[in-house]
Amino acid sequence: MKVRLHGTEDECQEVAARLAEIVDVVDVSRPYADRPPSQLVRVYIETRIDRPTTFVPSVRMPVDPDTPRQHAAIRDARRRNR
Repeated sequence: MKVRLHGTEDECQEVAARLAEIVDVVDVSRPYADRPPSQLVRVYIETRIDRPTTFVPSVRMPVDPDTPRQHAAIRDARRRNR
């Protein structure tokens, strides 16, 4: 799985370290600076889930049918399930 972090360099380093506690981190890119005047960076992380974890979150995203993107996702899911 590939993950892109976007924030300050310190924030990205902290989140990368926290991710390494729950998944196997295969690669972490160098920080890529956003265009000025932004002070933020992007860090790309490649991970894999090889080891069993004791914490498996079950997250359900709230569905707002008035949001065009979610409306399209709901429509597409219904088409696949026919």
